[in-house]
Amino acid sequence: TAVDTVEIPAGPFQGEADVVDLPAYRIDRHELTRELYDVYGSMAAGTGELLVAPFDEFDRGRRLMPVYQVDQPTAARVCRFLGRRLQSWDEWAKAGRGGLWLDAARTVPNPDPKRATPWGDERPELANLAREGVESELLPIGSVATDVSVYRVADLIGNVGEWTRDRHARLYDVAGGNWSERDVTASGYFSFRHRRVGSGFMRSTAIGVRCVSE
Repeated sequence: TAVDTVEIPAGPFQGEADVVDLPAYRIDRHELTRELYDVYGSMAAGTGELLVAPFDEFDRGRRLMPVYQVDQPTAARVCRFLGRRLQSWDEWAKAGRGGLWLDAARTVPNPDPKRATPWGDERPELANLAREGVESELLPIGSVATDVSVYRVADLIGNVGEWTRDRHARLYDVAGGNWSERDVTASGYFSFRHRRVGSGFMRSTAIGVRCVSE
């Protein structure tokens, strides 16, 4: 099964507090899908790896839905199985904000290198984010046209949050907001300006997976 990836050019970008210089990398255009996870699951069964099915019954057969209810170690294993690795928080943020220059030759300056979201400000209605008084549900990947970055990477802010490889003791950074947790949206922890953390062994309908490669 082919994976659609986007090349992010080497160079500096505005990180959470300071400018961060990153080498070039490729990032999945979309969150990891049920279809791809099923490929991993079928192979894992053959190796004897204990695999917990991460889907509710209502989600069976919906192959373009993002995977969820996987813990951080499983997310990392899935990415390795696919020949890639789990993203870092900085890689997620740069894919959304863009570098200080948007091209490898550094001829196209970023008009908004400190943007909070792909669309610029923190209006939550432009992504699939849980909001007070609004019914929300998990959507197939790429369903929200406004939640697309300058590099054309989709769903960085909404739908499901995404595990990263950045570790703090037993906690890991979780990137982005999600469709079900209103407190994450209300606190602004869905944007490129703030990190949030979660237990690496937490399995949630609000957290999924995105992979990168060199």
